[in-house]
Amino acid sequence: MQSFQDDQHLVPWIARAYKEASYAFSTKLKESGLDLSKEQMIILKHLVLEDGLVQNNLAFITYRDKTSLTRIINKMEQKNLLIRVQCSEDQRCNKIYITEKGRALYDKAQPFITALMQEIEDFVSQEEKEVSIKVLKKIFTHFNKTNL
Repeated sequence: MQSFQDDQHLVPWIARAYKEASYAFSTKLKESGLDLSKEQMIILKHLVLEDGLVQNNLAFITYRDKTSLTRIINKMEQKNLLIRVQCSEDQRCNKIYITEKGRALYDKAQPFITALMQEIEDFVSQEEKEVSIKVLKKIFTHFNKTNL
């Protein structure tokens, strides 16, 4: 029986890279003095792109389960970064809107995030980046189709 070795498989490297990138983003936000988590930044980004998203759609878009998204939204509401409004068409759903304070915080954090993404990608050639994205999209599509 062949033994499992992390260095010969993609998944452990993807997981390690994700953890390191996630830690770097959290650290950068903390060092910048912004009271914002990586998860909150992701939600703000989606609301900047499309304000008034239905909460269930926001969960799907951000790859969060409904319970964890609700906790994040509760914290963000307490910070006055967004508001939750009951849908007029269906009272069982909520639409999420970014506040002026949320938009201002997003705008303030965006340069830090952009600089960090550039720093992470600086040592990777354009060709390597394109191949990596292609491979990761292929893996993502496979898992999305099979629901593993």
